[in-house]
Parts: sequence; structure tokens; C-alpha cells
Amino acid sequence: TITVSDVYRDINGNIDPDGTIFDPETKKIDSEISWLQRGIIPRSVILTEYLSNWKGDDWIRTTCTEFNSGTFDNTEITNLNPPPADNCGIKLLEIEAGSTFFASSDVGKHGFAVDVDGNYAYLATNDTQKGLNVINVTDRMYPSIASFKNIGGKGRYVRKDGNYAYVGIENSTGGLAIVDVSNPANLSIASTINLGASGNQPAIKDNYLYATINQVTNSLKIYNITNKNSPSLTKTLNFGDSIHAIDIRGNYAYLGSYDDYAGLRIIDISDPANAHQVGFLNVDEEVNAIIVSGNIAFLGTEEDDDSLRVIDISDPTNPIPITSVDTDDGEIQDLSISGDYLYAAIDESHSGMAAFNISNPYSPQYVYS
Repeated sequence: TITVSDVYRDINGNIDPDGTIFDPETKKIDSEISWLQRGIIPRSVILTEYLSNWKGDDWIRTTCTEFNSGTFDNTEITNLNPPPADNCGIKLLEIEAGSTFFASSDVGKHGFAVDVDGNYAYLATNDTQKGLNVINVTDRMYPSIASFKNIGGKGRYVRKDGNYAYVGIENSTGGLAIVDVSNPANLSIASTINLGASGNQPAIKDNYLYATINQVTNSLKIYNITNKNSPSLTKTLNFGDSIHAIDIRGNYAYLGSYDDYAGLRIIDISDPANAHQVGFLNVDEEVNAIIVSGNIAFLGTEEDDDSLRVIDISDPTNPIPITSVDTDDGEIQDLSISGDYLYAAIDESHSGMAAFNISNPYSPQYVYS
């Protein structure tokens, strides 16, 4: 007969049948063999052992005094309740502490999108007279407005590339402005493109502008921008759905669509004049944001639950879902990567940003919001 029972200790940490301190990491094992000697006299023998979960996180260590006499880095010492006396615990210093509010710059209206380059942040602003604001962030504690520009309507999305900022416009006709920002204190419009509807997120590769458009027909237009003052239309793609977001890696453009059925679309742009769709994926939700890292595409969707989707794009013609992550916060509106962390803009007033550890991109960990 094998009997497994709980273990209790006394105040000195010793195992004691009358102890009052429960030890969750140790079990008492009694193995008893019973028999009848000569078939008449009852006999038995009991072997007692203790099994310890030595991989558990409740550790018994040396004393605080002994430990503190040694050398250690990046740890904190915490006094623990005995047993034993002078008991200490150690923990690694936190490496994923939550962010705190740092600083802001008042541009009078809410910002819609931002791109940062060096000491300047380029902000698309929901203001009909100041659609683009440039913020000097040389001193992160005290950001200041360097300049602003009337682009003919509200700013929707912005992408900084070289000496130019490309800003989607929301007005009666819609479009996109190419703004010369070589002097951040003195902006000038190089040209304005009439897209037929509001400009969504733009992307730049080589001398081509990929403009996503907030309309069902002809929602991706590709322009040759060798001459920024006079862009020329190279290609129009019609998906029967509006396109919200775009990211370009290599010879492929990854599009976030309003169509639940084909939320992710992949376009071969090796020849911009012959750009064409080579793959798509049904993610059952509209895709608001997309960012690509290696063979992984991270999608931000309108789903309140599981709003972050992780997609394997090692074969662009056959994207494969890997996993999804629930932020418990709301829809993801934009995404950015810095080192091992993915940051998501959330449309929730009490948790405007969520952070994910993507050191293993196939299994992101939701860290904090």
C-alpha cells in the first residue's frame, strides 16, 4: 500500500507531524508491505521517503545575512516569512515594466497618425487648416511645434521618406499631399494628388508611391514620383474593397483590407507597372494595421478580442495563420516594432497602447497596456 500525504514544518523549517506550516512543494510517501507470517502472524514493514518538487518556485535559501555578504547584480532581495529564520527571496529586476505617460504636444486637434525621423515627428492632424504638424522632439521632455501646413483638408495618414512627407487628405474630393520637409520649420507642398477619395496609409519604395484609398473601387494606386512636383500614375488595382493599411518588404506589398473575407492581401510589386495580387487570407475581420518582420506579418484588426493576428508569410502566395493574441482592450489601429517589442495603438480610452514581447515572433506575449 502506497500512501501520499501532505507535509508540515515547524517554525525552524523542520518536518514535524505536529507542524503548522504547510509545505506545498514536498510530499510524504509511505510504502507499506503487509503479510501473514506462516499464514498466521500479521507482519508489516513501512518505508518512508519525502519527494520534493525541487523545480518549484518556493525556494529555501541561505539566510539574508549570508546572501548579502556575496556579490550579485540585477537582483532584488526580499525578506520572506520564516521558516527558516532570516529567510530571503531574490528576484530578477523587471525587464518588462509598463510604460508611463512621458510628455505631449498640443496641436489643437487629435492626431490621426505619426511618423518619426530623427528629432522630428510628423503628425497627420484632424484639422482642416493644419493637416500636417511637425513636432520637434529633440528634448523628449518638452516637445514643441516646429511648423504646420495646410494640405487642403484633414490629415489622415503620414509617411516620411527622405526630404518628403506623404500625407493622406480627407476633404470633399480626397487625395494625398507630397510635402517638402527638408526644412522642418518651413514646409512647402510639392504636389497634391487627387485620388477620388480620402487617402489612407501610403508607402514608398524606390521611386514609387503606393497610395491606399478609402473607396471600394480602385483602392490602390501606384505613382512614379521621380519628379515629386509631377507624379505620374503607373498602375491602378481594383479589389472591390477599400484598403486601409500597407507595408512593403522586398518585392511584395502587404495590404490590410476592409473586407472581412480577404483582410490580408499580398501584391507582387517587382514590376510596379504590372503589380498584381498573388495571395490573400481570410482573417474574419477588417485589418486596420499591418507590419512585417522577417517571415511574419502582424495584423491589427477591428476585433475587440484576439485583435492581434500573427501570419506566416514565408510563402507570399500562401499566407498561413499562426496564432492570435487577445489584448482585452479593443481594436488595434496601428502597429510599430522596436527591438523585441511590438506596440499597438488601441481605440480604448483607458488603454491607448498595448505592448507585446515578440522575441519569439511565433508566440507573442501580451506584456502590458
